[in-house]
Amino acid sequence: MQIVQNLLDAKKVRGVISVPKDALIINALRKFEEHKISAVLVMDGDMPIGIFTKTDYALKGEVAGRSAMAHITEVMSIDLKKVRPGADMFNCVQVMHEDTISHLVVVDGPEYSERVVGIVSVKDILRALAEDMGRIWFDQFGSTLIRS
Repeated sequence: MQIVQNLLDAKKVRGVISVPKDALIINALRKFEEHKISAVLVMDGDMPIGIFTKTDYALKGEVAGRSAMAHITEVMSIDLKKVRPGADMFNCVQVMHEDTISHLVVVDGPEYSERVVGIVSVKDILRALAEDMGRIWFDQFGSTLIRS
């Protein structure tokens, strides 16, 4: 069973991609394109105050008639769900399912001085599960393929 730290280590984009709280939606969309990601943290200095995802843009931006020139704080999600680097993938899936979200903020350090170390998405978890299943399959059956 992989843990969150393994997921962070496997990501192509290292660190935390963020925008300041006074950013416009277009600034976040450019980060999505530049880094090939689907979420950015919205920061007030070193403190995360929200997360902005492609889903937020679709539902709270486009569908609601907001321009890409609107402020990010108008469309970001503010209820950040956090996990620690040592959390297992099933814990992440449970939180995502219960809260109907697709991204978790990964924090490390003591509770009152946590620092953000990354974001884990459903896509990251699916990729890791597929790798695990591939290893299990190979361990069980070697290179034997089933053909129908």
